[in-house]
Amino acid sequence: MDPLWQPTNGDDEERLSEFLTRMFSANAGLVSSSMLRWKYWTPREDWPEPRSFWMERDGRVIAHVGLWPVTVRTGRRASAEFTRWIGQRTLTRAERAGPRLRI
Repeated sequence: MDPLWQPTNGDDEERLSEFLTRMFSANAGLVSSSMLRWKYWTPREDWPEPRSFWMERDGRVIAHVGLWPVTVRTGRRASAEFTRWIGQRTLTRAERAGPRLRI
């Protein structure tokens, strides 16, 4: 079965912060409460979809990806770039394949 990526929301801030703090131990500024809210949960008119997704195994966060919404001026639908994709070293091959998000 493919790994399941779930969108996060402001209620997940503490668990996401704990995971990112473990993964980015050298740079705590990346996981400040205000930074997480701004990057992932502050509403945007141009992108109402989620911007933060995580994967869990046995109730524990094992990977996270953040999206950076961008609008390509071609008259087509907006797109998003992956800005941060991080996972534990214990990820399975299927989990390491990277996010497969359908927005």
